Amino acid sequence: MERTSTNIDAAERPAVSALYRDDGTILLTTGIALPPVTGSIAARLGHWARRTPDAVYMSEGERRITYGEAEVRRQNLSARLLSLGAEGTLMIVGENGIDHALVMLAATAIGIPVAVITPAYVSAGADPWAKFGRVLDTIAPARILADDPVAVERALAALGRTEDVHPLHDLDWLDRQIAASPAQVDAA
Repeated sequence: MERTSTNIDAAERPAVSALYRDDGTILLTTGIALPPVTGSIAARLGHWARRTPDAVYMSEGERRITYGEAEVRRQNLSARLLSLGAEGTLMIVGENGIDHALVMLAATAIGIPVAVITPAYVSAGADPWAKFGRVLDTIAPARILADDPVAVERALAALGRTEDVHPLHDLDWLDRQIAASPAQVDAA
């Protein structure tokens, strides 16, 4: 018989403790140990790319990408990002999509943390962009990729900031960097 938290006897429920931080963060902990992590999403992509390379992995409107294509693209993007150095957080300001997912997979596969920010924080209606400014101060991104680089640059200028912004859907700027080989990525 399945049990949900609503029908578990109070004596059987694990104790939960809450830590309230000054910044509004609430950390919840229990004494329950999590099982060890046996892989990553990038590793699973690699697994399915080998088993079913021609199966559709993701779609966005009419655009489709197979497991095999996604794994090749992920490795290439990882190598290109690795050539820039793996220091700092990569910020993505944009909607969900294939390019967004592949950049996230590529970055996290080589240990680069990714912070995803809603485009609403840089829209004209968000002026004076205070939330975006607080996010920038908190994250201090090493790089910013955006669906709409012009909107992000406008918000940055209004905030007196000078971070470089690159287009999420046109990653040719990565090609101008010193390329790292995909073999380096697999070793990372």
